[in-house]
Amino acid sequence: YLIMGSLPSFFWTMVLLTLLVYILAVFFTQIVADTMDEWGPGTAEQMQQQEALRSCFSSTLMSMLTLYKAVTGGVDWQDVSTPVFELVSPFAGLMFIFFNAFAVLVLLNLVT
Repeated sequence: YLIMGSLPSFFWTMVLLTLLVYILAVFFTQIVADTMDEWGPGTAEQMQQQEALRSCFSSTLMSMLTLYKAVTGGVDWQDVSTPVFELVSPFAGLMFIFFNAFAVLVLLNLVT
């Protein structure tokens, strides 16, 4: 009975998490795409970070997957946030950190 009673809360938490992930995935996909248009040749480390950004934020679906993995522990925050901070902008990096902090500390604690 208790599990059935918590299902509405769980459902709305998942809806809110999905909506938040989608909105920020669109934001990150667009801002990374705009930044990639401006890239020129760089050092080997910059090329490696550029490839990491492409693999994480090349499409809205990949951005959603990256954000979901960051919240659930499937990928380390630093692996994603470092290229965002260094190659995109500090604002985008802060958005990523605030998203993760909000999702983990606030949104997922609504279920428990």
